[in-house]
Amino acid sequence: VYKNKKIITISNGVDNNDKHVLENKNNYQNKLKQKIINVGFLGRFEVHIKGLDNLLNSYIQYQKITNNIVIKLIFIGEHTKKNIDSNSFFQSELNKLKNREMVEMIPSKYNDEKWEELSKLDIFVHPSRSEGMPNAVLEAMSMGIPCMVSPLTNIGDIIKAANCGWVVENDEKSLLNFFLDTEKKNKSTLNELGKNGLRYSREKLNWKTVSSSSYY
Repeated sequence: VYKNKKIITISNGVDNNDKHVLENKNNYQNKLKQKIINVGFLGRFEVHIKGLDNLLNSYIQYQKITNNIVIKLIFIGEHTKKNIDSNSFFQSELNKLKNREMVEMIPSKYNDEKWEELSKLDIFVHPSRSEGMPNAVLEAMSMGIPCMVSPLTNIGDIIKAANCGWVVENDEKSLLNFFLDTEKKNKSTLNELGKNGLRYSREKLNWKTVSSSSYY
């Protein structure tokens, strides 16, 4: 197909997920009615690289100082022993929570189950210390979920261009302030940010557009 090219670089992209959005429309409607703000991470629990240590520690601090815990933190994925044994880490840190019920650990989900879990989130978070171009963030955008990423997630420019979330430094103070700011946000604002991301993913991040901009 590309007769004059010996090396081709392919950026990550996403499918049009309108089908999955429609299939899970009840989840979108239900979360608009709920007071609880579901903030979630989906991926391998590589504690250091993904910045899950700072994320959880800042959330523990949030629970200690807030007058009303309205944020639920959700982790969806599988444990690893890379750098840090994630299972041991979570078992130790979760004991420090003021309200343990406001953190949920969900095993890895795939295919329709993955899209269903994403549709339940009010905000998707990805506070990595190092990334290329994470598919999980693109997939969350394609499901109309606003995103919070760290600068080192390397997708902050896209989040800003799409006006679909926040770029937050991966340190405990910054992440704590993110939680404190988030508890004040209303669901309609989050919903609008999510719609911005969904529109952007359709226009700029779908595979047809990505391949065209890369090669022609």
